[in-house]
Amino acid sequence: MIFVRLLALVLCLTVSAGAGSPAAAQNGTITTGEGTSTEQGQADAAIATKIRDIISELDGFEDVTVSVKSGIVTLRGTTLELSKVEQLTALTGRVEGVVAIENDVTISTDVAKRLTPLVTRVQTRFWQGVAFFPLVGIALIAFAVVLWVGFFVAGRKKPWDRLAPNAFIADIIRAVIRIAAIVAGLVVALDILGATALLSTILGAAGIIGLAIGFAVRDTVENFIASVLLSVRQPFAPNDAIEINGDEGKVIRLTSRATILLSFDGNHIRIPNATVFKSRIVNYSRNPERRFEFEMGVGYGTHL
Repeated sequence: MIFVRLLALVLCLTVSAGAGSPAAAQNGTITTGEGTSTEQGQADAAIATKIRDIISELDGFEDVTVSVKSGIVTLRGTTLELSKVEQLTALTGRVEGVVAIENDVTISTDVAKRLTPLVTRVQTRFWQGVAFFPLVGIALIAFAVVLWVGFFVAGRKKPWDRLAPNAFIADIIRAVIRIAAIVAGLVVALDILGATALLSTILGAAGIIGLAIGFAVRDTVENFIASVLLSVRQPFAPNDAIEINGDEGKVIRLTSRATILLSFDGNHIRIPNATVFKSRIVNYSRNPERRFEFEMGVGYGTHL
């Protein structure tokens, strides 16, 4: 009998201990390999706050929401550009504590949202241009002053006519001075605007275009170069009587493309300068004495 009572007492104590264990588990915390659930929740909240702080400082992520669970970041919402989606993934991956990223952000098709940045950019550019007007005006004035000085110097007659061997070379010198004035004016104006890097682009494009034009008008370029060489060498002068490849006449003028003769019959003869430069030139005016050969017929009974 005593044995039975002791056995019953042991069974009661065992049941009481089993009933107390669940209560202790409910009041305590669940432990994992990385800490308690409370600590994990705090870490997730810190990660989410940090990501939100980062994207709040950047444009284009106003409609993006962030949620974090067990280090896994879920991104939802819309943005206007695909590059923003990729940028968001890269930024999130740099945050400490992020285990994985689920990027569910999509491209917005809202017309109003897509047009708003465009309107804003246009307005910004407009007001920037308005604020830039005084500087543009100063640059234009500087360009005009440099251009006027260059054209004034080029327009002077005496110095260039004295330095050049003939009028054609003098005209070339004036043209070179005008081109130099234009380039100098552009350099000064772009330097005032802070856009000197644009000048190299312009000159590079002009070089390419000039090369293409040079191939297209090769004969014209060849004639021009020949005219410069003829002006320097001066094998003839205006009003000289010359012969070029059988064409005889007096030199009227030398242009950038051709040499113009007035034949003894009163006809104008235009000979390309490249042909003149390569041909045999006979100048009858360089020597004041000239020998002529001609035939004269007389009758058989004439007394000579």
